[in-house]
Amino acid sequence: MTGGVTAVPAQLRERYTKWLEKHEGELHGTPRAGDLSAFWSRLSINTLKFAIILELARSRERVISEESLESALALTEFLTSVDT
Repeated sequence: MTGGVTAVPAQLRERYTKWLEKHEGELHGTPRAGDLSAFWSRLSINTLKFAIILELARSRERVISEESLESALALTEFLTSVDT
């Protein structure tokens, strides 16, 4: 299944928006905020892409489920918590 539009239900858009506000706020307190800002903003978009990939792998549906969104958010949280 390629191409097409994937839907994000309203309650999940709300959840993502709250997470995004928190995610963006986390960058402001870091010493290397300038170095990380481009990566950080792309990561928020990649989180939605992770959710789409997870949903297609689970159900082949084009509507993101809460399970797929939460898994994508957890993956992103993991990626941003790894010490470098």
